[in-house]
Amino acid sequence: MAFQVRVKLNRTTIKTLSVATSEEEFLRTTTKDLKEKALHIFPGVSDVNRLRMFFGQLNLEDDKTLEFYKIKHFSVVHIVLKMPGKPENRKKFTPFDEGIKLVTKPSDLDESDNDQDVLRAELSCGHVTGPESLMDCCKAQLNEGKMELMCPLCDREWPYDEVRCLAKLSLEEQKYFEDLLATNTVNNIADCKDCPGCGFFIEREQTSNLCVTCLSCTARTGKLYEFCWQCEREWKGPRPRADQCDNVGCNSDELDLLRECPEITIRNVLCPHIRACPNCSVLIEHTTEGCNNMTCQMCSHTFCFVCLNRVCVSANCTAAPRQIP
Repeated sequence: MAFQVRVKLNRTTIKTLSVATSEEEFLRTTTKDLKEKALHIFPGVSDVNRLRMFFGQLNLEDDKTLEFYKIKHFSVVHIVLKMPGKPENRKKFTPFDEGIKLVTKPSDLDESDNDQDVLRAELSCGHVTGPESLMDCCKAQLNEGKMELMCPLCDREWPYDEVRCLAKLSLEEQKYFEDLLATNTVNNIADCKDCPGCGFFIEREQTSNLCVTCLSCTARTGKLYEFCWQCEREWKGPRPRADQCDNVGCNSDELDLLRECPEITIRNVLCPHIRACPNCSVLIEHTTEGCNNMTCQMCSHTFCFVCLNRVCVSANCTAAPRQIP
């Protein structure tokens, strides 16, 4: 069995990284080892020091193991790529910065930021940081859907005004932070989602019914537009429903299985271990025995487990992506 982690590269892109073939080897893997395995994701990057990794709110140190951070098989780790730029454009504090408690102590958020000649700021929680480290830490939290910015070392909240000042956010960065803070707050406080048709925020009034009508899309298209609150795809099947619609993998437990199941090799092609029948949506697990073509026991539909097309005889079959929205 391959022990894997998922690495999140931005708000929408997650890649699966094979780490080890045994649990013992997986737990002994260090952050630096993990960075080396992730280098192939970034063409042109050969230095592991260009990568920073976060697990939850923790900035992972190179010499610590996955066991130390309690990272499990298929946990999600964020990767931030540190890009070189002109030194004069890097954010830094100067003796002329007002309203900031400046110190020459090493950063508490980034162990590599320890030059004694560099000024850093003391946060309201008492920890020390440079502008870049603070911005990277807060970005990782926002991308996880957090609506509050917290110190990963002591769990004290950092007011946004403080982060904006000490991270020296540009106008473009302020817009990015403020948009995400507002979006995350709406998503956490209200029962809101983006309409898959028009992208507007939609608040569900009947929490017992997964079928939601978007009035904006209905008016724009001239026909009733309904979508599923659970899988966020256009509604299929009878309504009202409180459990799922008729889209493939709508059930939340099924979605988790389709999203998180490990990969297997069939005819030298990597593909998910579990698929939903393209015809009736029942979940099917491949035993890795026999060929890639199979017949669903529920509806008798025959399909290729790798590419999900009808019976496949091609020697160059390409794996279809995971069946998730």
